[in-house]
Amino acid sequence: RKDIRIDDVPTIEVDYKGLHPAILASAKGIEFNKDCYNLGETIMPRLTSQEQRDAVKLLVLTAINASEREIAYKAHRDSSKIKLTNLELSKLLHVFISNNLYLENQIGRDKVIESKLHSLISVEYFWFPIFFNGFFKSRHTEFRL
Repeated sequence: RKDIRIDDVPTIEVDYKGLHPAILASAKGIEFNKDCYNLGETIMPRLTSQEQRDAVKLLVLTAINASEREIAYKAHRDSSKIKLTNLELSKLLHVFISNNLYLENQIGRDKVIESKLHSLISVEYFWFPIFFNGFFKSRHTEFRL
């Protein structure tokens, strides 16, 4: 990634924390400035706090883009080293939604985030969906969502 160039200009990589929830919050006029994947409490005692956060992040990203929660749960199990049951995933998702009520109707509704990104980024920037990080010509050092 460090060698990516656009029009022979070096690029910088911008990594957005909580990009999907931030975009959905912005669409509802809600200010977003937190680590929404940290639930603030232990829901799965068999997981470390970092493992729980990682599980929540993967679950939320999957659930936002899934048409049904059960599809998100299966996709989570297919993608994660930590295998959680539907009941365990449901508990994590319930607490996440309780902490982020603006997302309640966004989960399991097949909300595709990428189409929302295109309206937010001007043609001067190039967006490569690599883990939803952005690469920009290095002369653009400030970029706000």
